[in-house]
Amino acid sequence: METKLKAIRAGNRAAVTKLWTKFEELKENPDNVEVEEVKAIEDAVTQKKKILHDLNEKMIEVLHEDHIEDEITDSDEYMFNLDSKLRQIRKLTQTINSSNNTSDLKEKSTMNANAECYIPRSNTCNTNTSAIYSLNTRERIPSEENPTGNQSRNFPGQNLQTYNNQEECSTDVVESSTAENEIDYQQGIHQIMQITRYSTLSKLLRITAYVFRFIRDCRSPILQRNKAKYVSREELQDATECWILNCQRTSFQDEMLNLKLKDTKPTVLVRQLRLYLNTKDAICCGGRIHNAPKKFLKQILSLPTCVADITVNILTGILPIEAQVHIRALGLFNKICNQPDDSVEKSLAKRQLIIKNDESSSWFIAIKHMLRKYDLQEASWYLNNPVKKTVWTSTIKKTIYNHWNRSIVQLQSLYKGLNFLTTENLRTGNIHPLFKINCHSIIDTARLPVKLKLLTGSYILQSKRIRMYKDETDPKCLLCAKEEENIEHFILKCESLRILRNALLQEITTTLNAMGIQFDELSTNENLQHILDLTPIAKAKKLSPVSVVQIERLTRRLLYQLHIARYKMLYGQ
Repeated sequence: METKLKAIRAGNRAAVTKLWTKFEELKENPDNVEVEEVKAIEDAVTQKKKILHDLNEKMIEVLHEDHIEDEITDSDEYMFNLDSKLRQIRKLTQTINSSNNTSDLKEKSTMNANAECYIPRSNTCNTNTSAIYSLNTRERIPSEENPTGNQSRNFPGQNLQTYNNQEECSTDVVESSTAENEIDYQQGIHQIMQITRYSTLSKLLRITAYVFRFIRDCRSPILQRNKAKYVSREELQDATECWILNCQRTSFQDEMLNLKLKDTKPTVLVRQLRLYLNTKDAICCGGRIHNAPKKFLKQILSLPTCVADITVNILTGILPIEAQVHIRALGLFNKICNQPDDSVEKSLAKRQLIIKNDESSSWFIAIKHMLRKYDLQEASWYLNNPVKKTVWTSTIKKTIYNHWNRSIVQLQSLYKGLNFLTTENLRTGNIHPLFKINCHSIIDTARLPVKLKLLTGSYILQSKRIRMYKDETDPKCLLCAKEEENIEHFILKCESLRILRNALLQEITTTLNAMGIQFDELSTNENLQHILDLTPIAKAKKLSPVSVVQIERLTRRLLYQLHIARYKMLYGQ
C-alpha cells in the first residue's frame, strides 16, 4: 500500500512539473499569451494540489511512526513550493487581464463633445458615509466649530440639500448604534475599503492610516491638521486596532455578543480561552495560546489541569510549542542561507544582523538568540557558510530535542509528585514506555487514569487537600485516622483497605517472585516504583513483554480497586 501511494504521488508530481515547464515557456512571451491558456494551467495545478494533499494524508496513515516526521517535512516543503508556483501563475493571469483592460480603455477613451453635463444627484445616503460614522464613536463636532460644516462653506442655501441629507442619515446611524448591547455587524471599515485590493498587510494598514488622517483633518481647524509626509507609529497602531475590531465583530459575532451580555452562558471559545473585552471593546485572551494544546492533551490523558506541564511532555513525547516554533524558524533561516548572495532575503539578513542590536524585535535577531540558546554557530557564520538542508534538519532536531530533554529532566526534580515517573527512556517524539505495554482491553484502559493520577501526583489525598482547601486542616487519613494520607499510606499501609490490598498484593508478589524479583525484600519506594511504573525495572531485568503485561494488569487492578473502595467508604455508597 505504501509503495503504491508513493508511485501515484510521484506520477502526480511529474504532471505538475510538466505543467510548470509549459508555464515557463508561456512566461517568456507574455504578450502573445492568451488568458485561457494560463487559466487552464492554473486549474490543472489546483486540481493536482488537491489530489496531492489527499495522497499525503493517506501516506501518513499507512507509514510507520519512525518515518512520519520525515514524510510531513517533505510533503510540507513540496506543498509550500507548489503554492509559490500557483501564486506566480495567478500573477501572470492578472498581468494579462490588466493589459487587456488597458488596451480596451484606450480604444474607448474618445470624448463626445455633445454629451450632457454631469449633475450630481441630491438623494444620496451612501454606505461609505454611514460606515465612517459608525467607525468613529466620538460625538460629531457642532457645525460652527467644524470647518466642513455649512457655515464654513460659501455654498448657496439651495445647494446644501445633499449635505443635509447625508448628515441626517449618518446621525440616524450614530443614534441607532448606541443602543444598549446592540452590535451592528453590517457596518465597518470593510464597507469602505476592499481588503482584497491590497497585496500586503503593511500596505493595507498604511492606506487605512491615511484615510483616518483625512477624516481627522476634515474635522479639525486648518492650523491643527496633520501635514506630515509619512504615517506615524501611533497612526499605524490605530489602523491595526481598527481592523482587528472589524474582524472580531464580523467573524466572532456570538462571542462578542456573549461577552457584552454577561448574564448569558459563556460559549465554548469564551470558556476555553477565557476571553474578555478590554477598554476598547476588543476581544482578548485570558490565557496564553500555547497553553491550549497542553490543556487539550491533559484532557486526553484524563489528568487535571493542575498537573505539571512537563508531565504532558514526558508522557506524550511532544515538544513544547516554543521548541516547535524554533525548529520551523531555523528551517526557514537555512533556506535563506542557501539562497544566492545577491538575493533580497540574504542581503536583508546580513544587513539586519549588522545594524540591529540584540534588543531589536527583528526576526533575524530572534534567530540569533535561538542559535545562541542551543549553543550553535552565530547567524552570520551560517550565512557565509550555508549548510545542506538534510544536514541542517537532522542537526537542528537533534540539538533541540537534546536541549529540551535535559530541561525536562532538570525540571522534574522540582516536582515531588513526579518522583516515580521515570525519564530514563525519555526521547522527544516517542510516547512514554508505559503506554507501549500491550494492555489495550476496555477494562485495562478504564483503569489507566487512576494510575496516571497517582503516578503524576495529581490524585487528591488528604495530605494534598490541606494545601488546596482552607477548611481542611488535618492531613490524617479519613479512613483509618492513624497517619498522614499520602501515596505510600494509601497504596501500602491504610488499615481500612488492608483486606482488599493483601489479596491483590499477594498475587503481584507471587508473579514477581517467579520472575526473580523478591518483592517482599524491597524498600517502600521500590515497591511503589514496581506498582506505579514498572518500565525501568523491566528494562534493567530484561523482562519479557508477556511478563510486563501480566504485572501491569495486576497493578492497574490493584490501584483501581483501592480507588473505588476508598470512594465508597468516604461517601457511603
